[in-house]
Amino acid sequence: MKKNVGRWEIQVGPRRVIRRDLIEELERFLSQEWKQAMLEEVSQPWWSVKHLGAPSPIVRVDMAPVTELGAVKDFIYEVEVRPAGIGLILSLASERVEQWKKVLCQCQGLISIQSSIQDDKLMAEILEIPFFFEEIPKKLGGPYWIRSDARTGEITTLESVSLVPIQSDGDKTYLAKLGMAEMLKKERLDWSLPFAVKPLVGSRMERVEIYAPKFLRAKGGSTKSRILRTISGEAPYIIQKFISPQREEMNSRNGWTIWRLFFGWKRRYEFLGGLWNWRPTLRVHGASDAIFGVIEMEV
Repeated sequence: MKKNVGRWEIQVGPRRVIRRDLIEELERFLSQEWKQAMLEEVSQPWWSVKHLGAPSPIVRVDMAPVTELGAVKDFIYEVEVRPAGIGLILSLASERVEQWKKVLCQCQGLISIQSSIQDDKLMAEILEIPFFFEEIPKKLGGPYWIRSDARTGEITTLESVSLVPIQSDGDKTYLAKLGMAEMLKKERLDWSLPFAVKPLVGSRMERVEIYAPKFLRAKGGSTKSRILRTISGEAPYIIQKFISPQREEMNSRNGWTIWRLFFGWKRRYEFLGGLWNWRPTLRVHGASDAIFGVIEMEV
């Protein structure tokens, strides 16, 4: 089914239900192990770190669908501290809007400067908070949800009033600290096993390469030569074991599904709803061929 969300038309699938015990384990993981690993790396605290004692009031866990309860972190690709897609989930799961407003009740506005994220204006409209596009409010109170692709320059002067990190946004050091990835040593690449390499600092799947040997080969995988070109520079990378998305057929096409689960900080992280995301490729993200659906927790 196609649905208009803001100024886009997207494909929407049926709602799905996720196990309560899985959500509870994710809430525990985020509130304890993940939060501690994140805060240990903070050198220049932003507003949420100082006033909430948490990295962000809203985080998103991107992960493969879990088939059986075990170590949930084995299914996690990463945790986004300044997640995109909030306008989308608020549109599709409108029954949770009041819950989101309570989590972001201290937010004085959304500031978007040089940002490639498309649904932040929709987020601001739904949550009824001011939206500042390519401008900084004359009287800075705060805190603000601040979005920018830049990690240096004038935008960094807003760190002290930001609910989310600016300079360290996209830093995945916590994955290595928690044993969910390793720092990449190029000379030790093992081509006999499937893996993903990612920039230590990055977002939106930029420079992310997925290596799937023949027995797992699928559209969206990278060749050895492409991977070696990508990691040839000086920027640090991490390597993560290949965590297979769920293989599914939709609209007579083979593809792959991941989960994007949102959690809000209220002295601990609590589930705010989620989305499943399907594409006919291993590189699952929002695109014209993507399908989204709401994820609810079982009663």
